[in-house]
Amino acid sequence: MKIGKVSNAVLNRSVLKYTEKGREGILASYPGVGNDASVFKAQKGQLVVSTDCGIEPVYTAVNNIFAKGGKPCAAQLCIILPESCREIRLKEVMSKLSEDCSQLGIEISGGHTQVVPGTGKSLVTVTAVGWRYAGEENFCDDTGSDGASADIIGAQPAGAYKAMPGEDIIMTKCIGIGGIRYIIDSRRDEILEKYTKELIEKAYGTRADLSVEKEARIALKSGVSAMHDMSQGGVYAALWDMAESSGLGLDIDLRAIAVRQEIIEICEMFDINPYQLNSCGSLLMTSGSGEQVVAALKSEGVEACIIGRTTGGNDRELRNLEELRYLEKPAPDEVYRFGA
Repeated sequence: MKIGKVSNAVLNRSVLKYTEKGREGILASYPGVGNDASVFKAQKGQLVVSTDCGIEPVYTAVNNIFAKGGKPCAAQLCIILPESCREIRLKEVMSKLSEDCSQLGIEISGGHTQVVPGTGKSLVTVTAVGWRYAGEENFCDDTGSDGASADIIGAQPAGAYKAMPGEDIIMTKCIGIGGIRYIIDSRRDEILEKYTKELIEKAYGTRADLSVEKEARIALKSGVSAMHDMSQGGVYAALWDMAESSGLGLDIDLRAIAVRQEIIEICEMFDINPYQLNSCGSLLMTSGSGEQVVAALKSEGVEACIIGRTTGGNDRELRNLEELRYLEKPAPDEVYRFGA
């Protein structure tokens, strides 16, 4: 099998077909293509759970919960180590995971750590858990300046976030946020031979760039119909998954997709396709009032832009001036070329 996420066809026939049967009334939303977090029914609110083992597993798992309209509260960690691993390496891995959880305001609630023979490198899997409430604020503990909690779920059924035909497609920040950090960490000395430290640091950004909490909170209050975190496979994979999940077509203006020049410079150095580069920290969303959503995001300091619209057909079109081509099934993320 190919490196990276398995294809949607393999996922459907060899994984998801075995997850559809269960105890009636337990799940409000089942896992699926483009649906990266499951929602459990509970007496008060709904439990939201997401798992990831990518290059930024804490942020990616937590971002999936934000994209479901929930607030994460805890993470379970599974760390698999090779026999050659020294304890100092385990401490380094845990220190980073602990710092990420602390920055996101969540607890490490448990997990599993094991050394496995025949394993070539460490593998970390993170399962994030959160809550989603109807009629209550999910993203902060207080009720806001007016003393009233926000009804951000509204009347929409649990797990029913789906794009509709004719809606604007909005993205926040820019492409390649998560992947470029991994590449710089892997090849910093080589990149420094060509580019200045200042350019590298601008491309690298901060760890705060990896979270979609702020934009998800604003988006929900602005009435978006669907949200999807852009992580493995980059913007192309995220667009494909969103279209598959909602059963829609796409009309995308490639020139409108936000890029950071510093990221593009480093991508060109290694002949990387930035549209297939891990973009953890960027959020896709759909709305019938895209301009209003973008204005709401920008008013709170979140860069956002409209990159296209959903369509009622099956075509997933990518436009660049007069050139027209079609979005293909997701390819392996470019970070895997660097040993991720």
